[in-house]
Amino acid sequence: MLGQFVTDHPLLAIKDRLAAQTDMEMVDVPSLADGDVVTVAGIVGAVGRKYTKRGEPYAVFRLEELTGGVGVVAFPSVFDRVAPLVTTDSVVKVKGRADLRGRELQLVALEIQEPDLSPLEGLAGPTPGGTGFLPSDPLVVDVPASSCTPRLIARLKDLFAMYPGRLPVVVNVVADSGVTRLRLARECCVDGAPGLLAELGRLLGPTAVRVTMEALPQPAPVRA
Repeated sequence: MLGQFVTDHPLLAIKDRLAAQTDMEMVDVPSLADGDVVTVAGIVGAVGRKYTKRGEPYAVFRLEELTGGVGVVAFPSVFDRVAPLVTTDSVVKVKGRADLRGRELQLVALEIQEPDLSPLEGLAGPTPGGTGFLPSDPLVVDVPASSCTPRLIARLKDLFAMYPGRLPVVVNVVADSGVTRLRLARECCVDGAPGLLAELGRLLGPTAVRVTMEALPQPAPVRA
C-alpha cells in the first residue's frame, strides 16, 4: 500500500538543476532538424563499446531522463577524454549534433561533461516551517516491515498532510532480508517542523526519524 504513492526515479531530486543547464527536455528532441546542436542531460543507460577500423575505442549509449531518452554516439575524439564518465548510471551533460541519417534520431557528442549538481540559487533558504533544511535534505523514516499495517500507513499519511512543506520524505521499510527504500510522492513533502519529528518519534521511536542530505548519483571523475 505504501508503494502506491511512491515515486523513485533517480533524477527527481536533481531535475531542476539539470534543466537549468540544458536546452530542452528529451521529449522535444525528436523535433530537432539534422545538424542542430543541443545540450541535454540525463542518466547513462546501456553502453556499447565499439572500435573504429583503426582500433580506436568509441561508445554508443542511451541517455535517459524523466521525459524520454536519446541515443548518443561518442566518437574517439570525444570519448578518449571522458571515458570514465560514460558508464551505466552516471549522470552526464551532453552537447551534441542531431544526426538523422539512421533509422531514428541520435546525437553525435561534441562534449560530455559532469553537470553541476549544486543547489539552484533561491532553493537553499529555509522551508515554510522555518527549519532551515534544504529542499534536497530528505526526511528519512525507518519502519519495520512487520509494522506496516493499514492503520500505521494511514497515520503516517495524516501526519505528513498536517505538516506540508518542501522536504522530501523517504521511508525505509526494514525487514530481516534487507531494507526497501521508498520515496514518497511530492504531495507528501513536509516542513520538518519539530512537532512533526516529535510525533513521528513517539509513533516509531526516537531513532527511527532523521533528516539527512541525500546522496545524489555522482559520475566518475574525468580522466586527466
